[in-house]
Amino acid sequence: MRKLVIGCGYLGQRVAALWRDSGDHVFATTRHAEEANRFRAEGLEPLVCDVLDRASLTQLPQVDTLLYAVGFDRSSGATMRAVYVDGLANVLSVAHASGSGFGRFIYVSSSSVYGQSDGGWVDEKSPTEPQEESGRIVLEAERTLSSFSARRHLRALNEIASYFPSSTLISILRYSTPVL
Repeated sequence: MRKLVIGCGYLGQRVAALWRDSGDHVFATTRHAEEANRFRAEGLEPLVCDVLDRASLTQLPQVDTLLYAVGFDRSSGATMRAVYVDGLANVLSVAHASGSGFGRFIYVSSSSVYGQSDGGWVDEKSPTEPQEESGRIVLEAERTLSSFSARRHLRALNEIASYFPSSTLISILRYSTPVL
């Protein structure tokens, strides 16, 4: 299968390696040429692009599964809203307009959209009442995804999943175990 990881940071690199090791052809995005060389040496097919640069996204290939795990790089000079909301909207619109597309889209979000900080149980039925601006921005990104998802097979994983044992996250990504 052909798979694409947009956001090859902490989580994205691990998923890319797992997919590669299971025999999938894995494309991995980066904004930096030196990272592209490292990805190539690791058996990934690198794509140098930036979610904030729509023109650079036209090279995205058609894939069976796309993992969107873009993190906020404070050193980039971009705002959090630009990265999370506008970047996601760019990827979705370019993929739709170009027809390159994807079969499955997995979006890695954040548990900050819930806003509960009292140590209580949080699940997908918990109200989304983020207390911080960052949580409100991530919730806006989820709503961007939701407005597009009515036409596609998309899933969102809240980043709390990255705190589970790796076998749980692998199961979710490999077997599409429902999480929402």
